[in-house]
Amino acid sequence: MKKVFLALFTSIVLASVAFAADDADYELKLKSLQNQLLSQQKDQGEWAGINEGDPRWDMFFLGYSYALYNNQFKFMTKEKFQRVLGETIYRLKNYRGYQKYGWSIHAKGPISAELSTNIMMVLDHVNKDLAPLHFPTQYKFYKERGWHVNQMTVLDRSIFKMMGIKGEILFPFAIDPLMFSLPAKGSYISMANLGYFRWGFIALTVWRHFTIKDDLGLPFRAFTANDLKNKGYFISHPEKAPDSYKSSFANINPIRMIHARGFWGNEGLSWLLERPYGDGNPGPTLIVQMALLAAHKANVANLSLVLEDGWNYMNKLRYPMRNGSRVFQPSISPIWDTARVLSALQHLPENLKFKKLGKKSSSVQKALKFLFKEQDVAGGDYRMANPQFRAGGWGFAYNSRKYPDSDDTAMVVDALIPFAKSDKRAGKALQNGVYWLVQMQNANGGFPAWDFNATESIEYIIRNTDFLPKTSLEPQSDVTARVLRALHHAQRDGLVRIPESVFIKGCSYLQKKATKSAFGIPVWAGTWAVHYLYGSSEVMSTLLKLDCADGIDVASFAQWIANVQNRDGGWGEDNMSYKVFDFRQSKSSISQTLGALQFLLAYQQYRQEKGLESLPDMMKVIESGMQYYLQKMDQSGDIHDENEPNLTACYACPKLYVRYELIPLYMGTEVLGKFLKLKEGQ
Repeated sequence: MKKVFLALFTSIVLASVAFAADDADYELKLKSLQNQLLSQQKDQGEWAGINEGDPRWDMFFLGYSYALYNNQFKFMTKEKFQRVLGETIYRLKNYRGYQKYGWSIHAKGPISAELSTNIMMVLDHVNKDLAPLHFPTQYKFYKERGWHVNQMTVLDRSIFKMMGIKGEILFPFAIDPLMFSLPAKGSYISMANLGYFRWGFIALTVWRHFTIKDDLGLPFRAFTANDLKNKGYFISHPEKAPDSYKSSFANINPIRMIHARGFWGNEGLSWLLERPYGDGNPGPTLIVQMALLAAHKANVANLSLVLEDGWNYMNKLRYPMRNGSRVFQPSISPIWDTARVLSALQHLPENLKFKKLGKKSSSVQKALKFLFKEQDVAGGDYRMANPQFRAGGWGFAYNSRKYPDSDDTAMVVDALIPFAKSDKRAGKALQNGVYWLVQMQNANGGFPAWDFNATESIEYIIRNTDFLPKTSLEPQSDVTARVLRALHHAQRDGLVRIPESVFIKGCSYLQKKATKSAFGIPVWAGTWAVHYLYGSSEVMSTLLKLDCADGIDVASFAQWIANVQNRDGGWGEDNMSYKVFDFRQSKSSISQTLGALQFLLAYQQYRQEKGLESLPDMMKVIESGMQYYLQKMDQSGDIHDENEPNLTACYACPKLYVRYELIPLYMGTEVLGKFLKLKEGQ
C-alpha cells in the first residue's frame, strides 16, 4: 500500500515540508486558535460569523430602507438612511469582485451582468446621480451593454418588483392569493404543501394582493381583529375554509374571485404577523417585511411598529467585516457556528484544552443555554404537513425555532454529547433532537435539509414559478453524511438507541449517490459548499466511521485526494465544477484544505483501528496541508479567508456563493486537534 503514494512526491514539490512544525509549535498554534474562539463569542453565548456573499442582498436592504424613507416613516430618519447608503457604497467598492467595468461573483472572474445590473438598477432607483458619481466606468459600461433585468433570477426580479423598481419585471403568475383555493391531488394547495419556503410564498401573495389592483377596482376587504385571531389558520388548512372561498376555477365569477382573493390575502397577512421575521434569517425577514409594508400602504392596518422592529432586527444582523464593510446577507448562522465550535473542542487532546473552554466554564455554559433556548419545543410549521412529528430540532438562525433543519440539528446533537450524561437538560435536549432527526429520514434513506418527503408536494409551485432551489427539499449527500455521523456518535456513547435500519438505509443512500468522476474514482456532490472535494470528503468520512464503505475503493479515493493537493500544500476546487459536473482543481483555500484534511485524518484513524500498516507518506501529505493552513494565521493568532479570491460555500449553487467567516477557526481547531491525537496514537 505504501507504493500507492510514492509517485506523488516525484511530481510535486511540497515546499512546506522543509519547515514542518514540531509538536510544540502545533500545540502553541492550537492554543492560539482556542483563544481566538473565546474572543469571538457573542453576548448570548453564541458564535456567529459573517456569511459574506456577493452584494446583491446589500442592495435589496438599501432598496427597502429607501422605501421606508420614501414613505416617511418616522423611525427611518434621513441620518439613518444616509448611513445605510454610505455603508453600501463602501461595501460595493471593497467587494472582492469589484472591477473597472462591473462586478464579478469572485475576484478577477468574468463580470456578472446579473449582479452588475442589480447594483446599477437599485442605485438608479434610489438616486439617478449615485451610479455615475461613484461608479462612472461601470455605469458607462452598463449603459453601453444594455443589460436587462430579465437576466436576473426570478427571485431577484420578484424582490425588485416588491421594491417598486421600474422595468419589465415579470412576476410569477402562480403567485396569487387564489392559489390557496386551488384543488390539487384531492385537496388544496396549502402551506403544508409549500414546505420550508412557505414564508416566501405567503409574503409574495400578500404583497401581490395589497399592491395589484383588482380588475373592478373594489376596495380591499377590511382587516379585522377576527383575522388576527385566526392567525392564518385557513391558509394552513384551506380544506376547512368556508365554501364561498373555495373554487375549482371552472366558470368562476369575477366578483367571487375578488372577494376570495381578499379573504386569502387577509389570511396571509395574519399569518405573517405571527412570523414577522420569516424563518429568522435576514433575507426572509426582508421579503416578509416588504409584504407587510404593502399592507400598511394599503391602509388595512397600521403596521408602523412591526416595520420598525423588522428593520432594526435586520440592521443588527449587518455584521462588520475586517475591511470596514457592513454586509447584509440572506442568512446568518449562530446555531451552526455555536454547535461547530463546541464540537471542535471535543476533538482536542485533553492536556491542550483551555480551562476557559472546558465543560464547566462559563463560556461553554452560556453557549449551551443559548442552544437550549433556540431548540424547537412547541412544534414548527413542518407539522402542517406532518402533524405527528415530535418537536426537537434546531434551525440555522436566531428566532428560527419554527423552521428546524436536519443539518443544524445534527451538529447540535454532536455538540451536546459530552454534556448529556452529567447535565439533565443537555441529555433531554439531545434525545429530543435525535428523535426529530430520525423522523426526517426519507424513504430512500437520505436526509433533506428541511421538510420530510416534501419533493413531490410542491411540484406545482416549482413548475409554475421557477422560484425554488430544489436542493433544499430533496435529500442531500453532505447533509445525510453529517446526520449519520452525529447519530452514530450519540449511540456509540450510550446516550440513545437508534434503529439499525436508520444506518443501513443511510449508508445505502450514500453508496447509491456516488457518481464516477473523470478521474476514475467515485465522487459525491456537495450541496452547501464547493463541491466534489467537500461533498466527497464528508461522505467518505462517514462511510469509514460507520464501516459501510462496501464496494468502494477507499485507498484509490485517498490517493486521488493526495494527488490533487496543490504545490503550496493546500487544496482548492473551482466553482466551475458546478457547471461541468466534475471536479475542477483551483488555487488553495482554507475551507477546502480543511475538508480534505478531515477525510485524510479519518482515513488514517480508520487504518489504525483496523490494524492496517502505517502510511508515512500520507502523514507527509497531511503535515503539508496543516502547514498551509497554519501559515494563514496572522500575528494575533487569527485565521480567516476574507481575502481569498473565491467564495467557497453556497446558499443555492451555482447562483449564490458565500463564505463562512468562522470555518477557519472552528474547523481548523477540530482538524489540528485530530491531527495531534493521531500523532499521539502512532
